[in-house]
Amino acid sequence: MSCPQAFSYSRVAVLRENSNVDTIHPPLAVVARGRKIAAVGTIDETAGRRLSKSFVHVTAFVLLAAWAGAARGTTYYVRTDGNDRNRGTEDSARGAWRTLQRAADWAGPGDSVLVRPGTYGAGMNFFGKKGGAPGRPLTVSADAGVVLTHCATSGVNAKLAGINIENTGPGIIIEGFRVVSDGSMERACIRVTGSDNHVIRRNECAGGFIGIFCSQSKGTEISDDDCHHSTDQHGIYCSAGTSGLVIRHNLLHDNHWDGLHLNSSKASGPNDKALVERNTCYANQLSGMDVEGCTHATFRNNLIFGNEKHGMTFHSADQAGTEPCSGNTIVNNTVVCSNTNLCFAVQFRPEDTEGTVLFNNVLLSTEASNCGSINTFSAESAAKLTSDYNVVSDRFSLRGGEKMARAAWQGQTGHDRHSVVAAAAATFADVARNDFRLRPGAPARKLGVASLAGHSAPPDDLDGARRDAVFDAGAYAFKPARK
Repeated sequence: MSCPQAFSYSRVAVLRENSNVDTIHPPLAVVARGRKIAAVGTIDETAGRRLSKSFVHVTAFVLLAAWAGAARGTTYYVRTDGNDRNRGTEDSARGAWRTLQRAADWAGPGDSVLVRPGTYGAGMNFFGKKGGAPGRPLTVSADAGVVLTHCATSGVNAKLAGINIENTGPGIIIEGFRVVSDGSMERACIRVTGSDNHVIRRNECAGGFIGIFCSQSKGTEISDDDCHHSTDQHGIYCSAGTSGLVIRHNLLHDNHWDGLHLNSSKASGPNDKALVERNTCYANQLSGMDVEGCTHATFRNNLIFGNEKHGMTFHSADQAGTEPCSGNTIVNNTVVCSNTNLCFAVQFRPEDTEGTVLFNNVLLSTEASNCGSINTFSAESAAKLTSDYNVVSDRFSLRGGEKMARAAWQGQTGHDRHSVVAAAAATFADVARNDFRLRPGAPARKLGVASLAGHSAPPDDLDGARRDAVFDAGAYAFKPARK
């Protein structure tokens, strides 16, 4: 899919004029959900070491005052009418900086950078910069109306992204940007690699090679972002050498490949212990989520529908030297297939099922679709996973495209003894409008369990609403209509 030359999409409205799925009507919860900013880190303002008596009192006072000021940090401003020769500390044409790169070069731990509305024709490259520090993040916040169109133009790897965070100190927060690539961003709209504990939140990324890319990073959070119309690959791509990533509450749609792609490699390291929750993936040209070689990850409360291939696929086949997926938890997701490409809500390659637990999910296809619920390619691979308490279509497979009924699947694998077969129309509020909340009397009501095989179900749902003691299957807990 080629990327439109101009974008006029809001961050909250999900309808896209170039959607590749007819009559996409997002779930009401997706349209209405807010963009709340969670607090990240605290500023440590405790006193430092007591100074030696050999210091005079004046020197002690000056040093302590300087330390306290550094702990609180400085607020800087970037404006389209500013000047990089300014000090950057006043919100005016005579006091603010002009370029984002000036802020990346100068700001450090505990500082805040406020970017005022306007179109910025050059990005920011943090390669080798100070970044933040534990408890003292560097926060870069863009106002509504900020649009970044071009890659960074200064420093190592500047052309790879509109915002490049690489080999920096930890704890950079990037929030509120609308990054619409003019084709200059060679790798991603926003790129994080070689440093840890960053937060990328409330951004819109459109028209890049990839929306948001992350590799060689621990503890980074990607949340409340809207990544769409990536021209070559994925909405979000988190690669090898990562651990403890949080990928939460993002909209990933209309991308050339997958909504979310995760992978690892023996050469570059694992992708371990990711938390992937409350994301919505739809209208992507390949799968909603493609998971390659990931271990001990949790996928929960995700809504996946209307993609051109599988809902979720787990494998280790794309790149040589990739360890198999293992130990993953897939719980309380809603996955709906509507294509006619003989795909599955969840597909595993034979080597990628070890220790995986799959429960409390709604794994359905629409009436016109020929897709199934679960495929493992062999009975041997199916024996390595645990699957139960799901709402399913009556189509499974142990041989790829050749499908079997739930009774045959259960008889050969022992799985899904408490799962129920249901139609999408009997389960969801309004399939035609892509409203995948549960309808009254849906078979998903009170079907789920709090835990299975030592893996726990989430206490809340996609909307953040608390689940009842008796669990509903799927991403949404049932909510009675208000009278």
